[in-house]
Amino acid sequence: MIIVLEIAVPTRDLQKLAAEIKSLGNWWHCLGQVWIVQTATSIKAIRDLLRRRLEPEDKLLLLEIKGEAAWAGFDGEPAAWLKDNLLPRGASTRARVQNGEVACS
Repeated sequence: MIIVLEIAVPTRDLQKLAAEIKSLGNWWHCLGQVWIVQTATSIKAIRDLLRRRLEPEDKLLLLEIKGEAAWAGFDGEPAAWLKDNLLPRGASTRARVQNGEVACS
């Protein structure tokens, strides 16, 4: 699942919101206010859980990840997490990471 946040007052303390997201399961957070989470929790339940931590002017977008994934510009641990968690089983053995880009054959 992809969680995208737009926080109206970016200086606000977001530790409780981050803790809620981390509690959902295996997570990745290497891009601004974008999180990727592997969870069995329903998208509506996550919306309701996170909404309690948001102000009325904040925005929240939840998207399920299905099918293909591609990315560029991530190296090291962030790239490894994406490769290990977003590619279909068995695809990671065929995936190549070169210059921060991932290609699957």
